[in-house]
Amino acid sequence: MNEQSQWVKCNRCGKKLLKVLNDGSLEFVYGRMKDGKGKLGKRTPVRMKIYGVVKIVCISNGCDCITEANPFRYQSGTDPEQTL
Repeated sequence: MNEQSQWVKCNRCGKKLLKVLNDGSLEFVYGRMKDGKGKLGKRTPVRMKIYGVVKIVCISNGCDCITEANPFRYQSGTDPEQTL
């Protein structure tokens, strides 16, 4: 799997929604924490690993598209861009 195909993207606008990990599971990361000086740090407040089917709503610029991701599809080595 190449670098560009390691993401489940919104079906409508193409925004990256979920990262496909090497074991076929999905990872959702949201938000960034600020350090004491107000700069964005490397830590994120929400990091979720997903082992089952998930439907996620894209809220980018009012997109409101629902994308379904099934991590079991990625375990066979198929390209997520072609399976969604």
